[in-house]
Amino acid sequence: MMKKRGQLTIFIIIAILVVVLIIFFFLMQNDFMSQPIEGSEIVLASVLACVEYTTKNSLYFVSFQGGYNTPPETHFSFSPTFFPYYYYEGEDLMPSLPMIEYEIAEFVDENLEKCFNLIESGNFEISYSRPKSVDVNIRKEGVEYKIDMPITIRKDGKSMVFELSEFPMTHETRLYDIYQTSRFFINDQLDNPEDYCISCLAKMSADAGIKFYLFPLIDDVYIIMAYENKPNPVVFQFVNKYLPEN
Repeated sequence: MMKKRGQLTIFIIIAILVVVLIIFFFLMQNDFMSQPIEGSEIVLASVLACVEYTTKNSLYFVSFQGGYNTPPETHFSFSPTFFPYYYYEGEDLMPSLPMIEYEIAEFVDENLEKCFNLIESGNFEISYSRPKSVDVNIRKEGVEYKIDMPITIRKDGKSMVFELSEFPMTHETRLYDIYQTSRFFINDQLDNPEDYCISCLAKMSADAGIKFYLFPLIDDVYIIMAYENKPNPVVFQFVNKYLPEN
């Protein structure tokens, strides 16, 4: 799901136009970086554009795979992706919200440097290592990211350190509501293996502003798809395996 280099370059150029003024203002502050270097605001804007790009990708990618960056032990392979089992013949396999936060953070940790490597920095030299930490919090209002990752920029013998942790990122999404609706559905399946409350699920989904659908995949296996009722929605998917009917 990672975009090609040309698409990423266009994204970064557009993002730079949005954030460069913010960077210019904060360059006058000294609490998150050393003495700024003239012209470095464009490079810093590119860095923040990469953060926005990677964090947004993490949200879409991990949600599409039911809250996982890497496959759990019990999953349904559907190359090139997979769907985790949340309910398997009466067993509850649904991940916790902190586990999904961990998986999202793992995606950011693995992919942020790839975006930084594509930045056209001109006469500036950018150096960094993998993030010290990536904190992700799924809130009702959206998903919050805070990345502890110092970025060093050098030019003409001068250097400055930019603290990425001073620029937390938030993406508005109904992932929290999608998770809670999915949790309700799985709990209902555990209590009523032969059936589930369609009207309850429909009302809960409508109140949360999301869509929730079930489709047969193969014998006794159903895929569940939940997504936001808006353009370019976050899509959340998992599968349930039921006991065969007698």
